[in-house]
Amino acid sequence: MKQSPVLRGAEDISVGWLSNVLQRDVVRFSASSGQSNWSNQHLIVVTFADGTTRTLRLKACLGATFGRSEVDYYTRDYVSLTEAPLVRCWNAAYKEGIGYHLLLDDLSGTHRNRRGVPPTLEYGLAAAEALGRLHKHHWCSKPAPEQAVLDRYFEEISPGVAAMECATGLTLKARFQNHEEAMRTRWARSHGMTLLHGDLNSMNILTPKSGDWPVYFVSIRRRPQADGQRLSSSGFCL
Repeated sequence: MKQSPVLRGAEDISVGWLSNVLQRDVVRFSASSGQSNWSNQHLIVVTFADGTTRTLRLKACLGATFGRSEVDYYTRDYVSLTEAPLVRCWNAAYKEGIGYHLLLDDLSGTHRNRRGVPPTLEYGLAAAEALGRLHKHHWCSKPAPEQAVLDRYFEEISPGVAAMECATGLTLKARFQNHEEAMRTRWARSHGMTLLHGDLNSMNILTPKSGDWPVYFVSIRRRPQADGQRLSSSGFCL
């Protein structure tokens, strides 16, 4: 193993390291590599001494522009929440200037993201219940972030209003302005702050291929902005 705690790829993994991380006797493993928009992905199939196997996914986000928010999402923010609706993280490390890695259970054989899946009432209720447990865990735990955080949020999303109007044929500008005004008013009365995911699009939500629950939430997979870290979870008013 190399000195840096951040794994750059499957070549940095050994049988001994996996045995230590998984707390089981690993006799061998195989790895296949791929790549997503912002990360190197490695599918790891581990074989234990008793003949059973486990499939893991090593995600490596390398570069000086990456922050530690996704590592914190799995290793700090919800570790004390019993049965948190998150994919299990076995190991993670971040180092400033290098980036980070995550070693997660691979659920691709049994689960799917919700892109293109018709919504159902059962799914909506399951997602709301799971998200509510995440929100409740940090309820009233911290004050509102600085005003600049809210300003940056609206600066980032407001250009999308015109695109949505073009795509849908609906007039959304006034509705968006009402949303911004209500949120700024709520921000000024910052009781009941909690920690939010920040990007619950359909690609960040997993459910079993055979049903709509239980729901798992995947952390954000983006580079940070040049002027500050893009968070996997952010304090927002509810």
